[in-house]
Amino acid sequence: MKRWRCRVCGYECEGEEPPEKCPVCGADRSFFTSDEAEKVDASGAAAQEPAAPAAVTAPAGPAAPVRGAPPVPAAGAGAAAAAGSGKAGKLTVFAAKWLVRLHAHPVSAHVPNGVLPVAVVFLFLGLVFDWPALRDAAFYNVVFVMCAMPLVLCSGYLDWKVKLKKARTPIIAGKIACGAVVLVIGIGVIVWRGFGGEASVGWPFFFAHLVMLGAAGAAGYLGGKLVFTRHEGLD
Repeated sequence: MKRWRCRVCGYECEGEEPPEKCPVCGADRSFFTSDEAEKVDASGAAAQEPAAPAAVTAPAGPAAPVRGAPPVPAAGAGAAAAAGSGKAGKLTVFAAKWLVRLHAHPVSAHVPNGVLPVAVVFLFLGLVFDWPALRDAAFYNVVFVMCAMPLVLCSGYLDWKVKLKKARTPIIAGKIACGAVVLVIGIGVIVWRGFGGEASVGWPFFFAHLVMLGAAGAAGYLGGKLVFTRHEGLD
């Protein structure tokens, strides 16, 4: 019996063949790897020997230019141009690596999941007791969440690209959909209140907050299914 492991969520099972789909994250069987394959890869990498150095030959003279061929730029000019255009790219790669290493997505994702419940409770109490200060507090909480959403979405994309190898599964599609719902409704709520003023704050406005909160909670639940493959103490 072989032991198979899902590269997306870490789910493990035993059998002669991997399952058609991962029961945890929904990844297809191409994302499963066996312990035997991992051992072969490890032993093959260890067995590789460095290639023998090539024989040193005398440098040849400059080749004669071919008639009609385009001019070859100098090596220094090409390197300088590449270095000048690559500074921003290197900085971006450096920032992306540290966002992944510091777990920026699970950290930043706690902002909407932690602040949106406060906004919903404040808005509910402000409507029930006709308290404008609580309604304003709810609005500012939503503004704070929308300021954090670019980091949440960008770090989530980096985790999907680096850690999950761009796996296309139902859980990942659900997380993307939930994030889009939070972003769209959050911007809509801010525009709604900005143009409508205090008079626009009513129960339909509160219902939009509930949908946004539900989407944020669903995204957190789906993310937990990717991280925690087993329920310690319950399974």
